[in-house]
Amino acid sequence: MSETIYNGIITYTKLGIEDHGLLTFTLGIDFDEHAHCGFGGCSFGASYLEDDSGKSVRKYRNYPYTSELLMRVLETVGVGTWEELKGKYVRVKTNSRLGKIIAIGHIMKEKWFNIEEFYKEKESGY
Repeated sequence: MSETIYNGIITYTKLGIEDHGLLTFTLGIDFDEHAHCGFGGCSFGASYLEDDSGKSVRKYRNYPYTSELLMRVLETVGVGTWEELKGKYVRVKTNSRLGKIIAIGHIMKEKWFNIEEFYKEKESGY
């Protein structure tokens, strides 16, 4: 399937805990006049209840590479804080007009970030 590149704008950001206890992020991006997609959705960690000798205790688990992943998003867009992302213009690579966003890119520079490639590099030991 061929990739298409569009200019877009980040309309919202979310960094938080989903109902099922996973810490995730999403960037809402409008592009191609009528298309809107989320980028992100990967899990950074989890909280869960564990029974510890008859007493429920909240436990937390951090997943690897999460701080680097967030830093790569910020660096790609060209901002220093998460709050600065909203309203920034970006480029997006998609696999179709209404398909999944494969990567985000800086609006002017040849700088891209693809989450799937990021994790493949980490798993292979790049």
